[in-house]
Amino acid sequence: MIAAAARCDAAARCRVGSQRGSRGTDVKAICCAGFIVAGAALANPAGAGEIWRNDFVVSAPPTLDAFVPSAAPLKPAAAVAFADGGDVVYGALAPNALDVEVVRVRADGSVRWSFAFDTTVAIAALLADGDGGATVAYADPEDDDRANRIVHVGADGQLGWSRTLPSGWLARISTGRIASAGRSRLSVLDTSTGDVIWQRVLSRASYGDAGGLVVDAASNLYVSAPSGNGAFRTLKYDADGTLLWSATTTDSDRGGVVAVGTGTLYVRAGFDVRALDVADGNVAWSSFVGDAAIVRLSADSSAEPIVATASGITRLVAGDGTTRWNKPLADILGIDVLDDALLVATSSRRARLDPDNGAIVWSAVYGDGPRLPLGVGARSGNEARAIARPAATAPGIARAIDERIDLASGATVASTDVAAIDHGVDATSVLDADGRVLDAGASQHADGPRLQLRAIDGASGTELWRTNDAIAPPGNAFAPALSRARPAVASGGDVVAVVQVLGDGGLCASNAAWTRVAAYARADGTRRWVSWLRDADALYCPYASEPVADATGNTFVSIVTLVSCPVAPSLGCQRRTLYKLAAADGAVLWRHDEAVDAGIEGLVLSPAPLTLVDGDVVLAGGFLDAPATALRVAGADGSIVWGSHVFDGLRPGDTLDRLGDGSLVAYGGTDSSYSWARLDVATGNATWTNTVSWVPCYDAGCNGYGASLILPGGDKIVPFQRDYAPWLKRQHNDGSGTVDEWMLGESSPILSSSVSQVLRDPDGQLHVYLRRRHRFTGSATFLAALDAQGALLGQQAVYAYDGDLTDASSYPAPLAMPAANRLLAHTVATRLPSPTTAGVALYDTSVTAHGNLALTLDADRTQVAADMPLAFHLHVTYAGDAPIAGARLVANLPWASGIAGATCAVQSGGDCTLDTRTGNVRATFDLAPGGTVDVSGSVRVLDADGETPAMTATTYGPTGLSESDTIDNFARVDLIQSLFVDGFDD
Repeated sequence: MIAAAARCDAAARCRVGSQRGSRGTDVKAICCAGFIVAGAALANPAGAGEIWRNDFVVSAPPTLDAFVPSAAPLKPAAAVAFADGGDVVYGALAPNALDVEVVRVRADGSVRWSFAFDTTVAIAALLADGDGGATVAYADPEDDDRANRIVHVGADGQLGWSRTLPSGWLARISTGRIASAGRSRLSVLDTSTGDVIWQRVLSRASYGDAGGLVVDAASNLYVSAPSGNGAFRTLKYDADGTLLWSATTTDSDRGGVVAVGTGTLYVRAGFDVRALDVADGNVAWSSFVGDAAIVRLSADSSAEPIVATASGITRLVAGDGTTRWNKPLADILGIDVLDDALLVATSSRRARLDPDNGAIVWSAVYGDGPRLPLGVGARSGNEARAIARPAATAPGIARAIDERIDLASGATVASTDVAAIDHGVDATSVLDADGRVLDAGASQHADGPRLQLRAIDGASGTELWRTNDAIAPPGNAFAPALSRARPAVASGGDVVAVVQVLGDGGLCASNAAWTRVAAYARADGTRRWVSWLRDADALYCPYASEPVADATGNTFVSIVTLVSCPVAPSLGCQRRTLYKLAAADGAVLWRHDEAVDAGIEGLVLSPAPLTLVDGDVVLAGGFLDAPATALRVAGADGSIVWGSHVFDGLRPGDTLDRLGDGSLVAYGGTDSSYSWARLDVATGNATWTNTVSWVPCYDAGCNGYGASLILPGGDKIVPFQRDYAPWLKRQHNDGSGTVDEWMLGESSPILSSSVSQVLRDPDGQLHVYLRRRHRFTGSATFLAALDAQGALLGQQAVYAYDGDLTDASSYPAPLAMPAANRLLAHTVATRLPSPTTAGVALYDTSVTAHGNLALTLDADRTQVAADMPLAFHLHVTYAGDAPIAGARLVANLPWASGIAGATCAVQSGGDCTLDTRTGNVRATFDLAPGGTVDVSGSVRVLDADGETPAMTATTYGPTGLSESDTIDNFARVDLIQSLFVDGFDD
């Protein structure tokens, strides 16, 4: 079970009043920034939670990524931001396996805070706030999709607020306001709450090659956006959102605003820099500068453009665009203007130029080799702080070079070592035969990636041992980077075998990837050996199976290698190889190669799961040189012991099931039927064969198959989805050919429900992992018992994904149910600002209350348009036999404008903590039987591109609450949004 949902406590609470509820219950309200707490405490509420949890975390200094902020028309990539007082915010951190991290570092290298955010997109813009916090724009470089987000981190490193809005460029307007621009929208937000003050549509295209945002001293905003047909627009708004002018660039669709000076706006248009009159947007002049130019303004009163390219730096006259001076310099990667200091950085040196004439004041060669400069700032007197990373290492594994430099001479005054921070580990967890959990993951460090391997006692959660193993290829022939970060792990005999795929510098092309297989002592994690596998004709990163180890410690692994095709013009070929590696030193004892498959590019063979039988290996079918349903390969020499051809002519399955008597079940099929057969492991002969008709489900309502379970008698329970509803199939493995199918409970038109796993506890009780989710936002997963007929009994919430990446969550992927009312699980936990990390936890799933939570959601209108207010009301009821603590209500709104007038009222219950920092509703509360919760508020509608927006909401209890019906835990209201409001619209 998961712990009772964690309460979102306010940093400070201010009691503002009390009123009498309609049923005589005191309803108290406590209001804070983004929070409301209401209610009265329950006496001894029933709940359930984690017995223990052991997160997988490593400590290391932050590493910097390889990019330099781009002058290309794609959205920028923010590297660092400097703050008054000497702090710097690193936004160029290399992502670990799970997060993109932001760190604020003091001048002495100590970390003020670190903030880890679980996202797949990069940091596009970054502001170091004067109060010790930061504002970050995460953005898809090419699109304004829902991955775009603006996050404010407070001075304490905690989440201040978050908004899902088009982003890519950030700018401060005035005290209390901030602007964010994507390619399609310009939004102005309140810096303290994140609420949208106003928003304007820039373009109906959310993608393109134009963009940018700058603000002048009068708080006017200048922004560029694609307009289609090979053109882009530049627009000027005043601080209140009034459009002052719009100018179209018709001869290029690449570029955008870069700076605003004294009466002049500078815009990149293709290979040119153009000066626009800030009064009306008319072009004053245009000057050719070339591609990938970096533009800054001089710090004097003329505010003239200084343009750097890879071959030189030029200052242009503000009045007519002619060249004031030009300095040829090669390999320019960055320029910074700090008052009277013009600083230029290349890969080998930094230099100071006189901004008046371009003369070199000084030039200093880096003492430690080539670098990628990331910025200079935080000037204090005649010193400044410079941030860079080494250029010679692979992406994602470079140390931060943090120096103070003397602006008079270029000398390095001091070098700062940045303190270590916690990083999460993306790990694989397997349950060992002795009840221990083996965790294997990888972490990134300045000296390269490392394997993280540990053993956890499954009863107590104690870490028994840990190995932090540097990954060093033979002869240091290449710089390994994590291509597929999560290793495969298995144990056998006295060893733990781990398989990883690693790329050279993060690349998979041109024979740049290896498979690393290593063996570690099962007792204490000491490394026994490591073997690097790669064929000379490999073209791309290979695909590797989970390893298996025999009783003496020999290790088997299957690898699919992508290779050139012997006969053109096939689109791509691959070869599958089974290896046996020696227990003593990992040497290849033998390899069994299949023929080269001239398949279609992208359709990669499965490496084939391996089944160990008396020292031999049995693989499922699909063999290229000897088509068969299954092969048994001799462990001694790699020869074929037998091949089963029971399903020749059918499409072979890629898995084998091992039954309790040691026999195997193999599979084959066609588009309209599937077959299964019991194989004798000694001969490969089939003792029986069955075939049943099968109608595949390919539409959106089919979510494939979940993890199956072999019952003690040999039958197999398989979960699958049909028409958005959860189904189970019982395949009788007795030769009768019987297959039973049934739907679990009822379905819902607003939900997609499926079963991901079937479990069995030591008492023989069957359980399913039942996930119910809104079609596009949020979900809840329930542990549900089955009765003897396979029908659902009580459903207990174990995990909820609220549809917002900033929400705290911990997903437990079951490893086993070691006892009644106990769930041992691999976890992936997100708890901002801590890093997202894998781990292991033991949950108490005891039922402490039986009852039902039900939810309704209402809005005051269903037809809306931009700038309209929309009022909503959520109502939760609880009927049960005992109080519950830590129940939760979440509502996702289709617009991130912010919630006004939010209230939470509890009847017959305890405190209600209401969190609206993300522009959505997150409420946590306690309830007695018969209790209710009412949450109300309003949201301002923002513009949408012809979407059909929906409000969705979910409520769920602590794991100790067993519900017979969970469909009524979900609610949805569909809305109709017009692009405009006229006489025909209400």
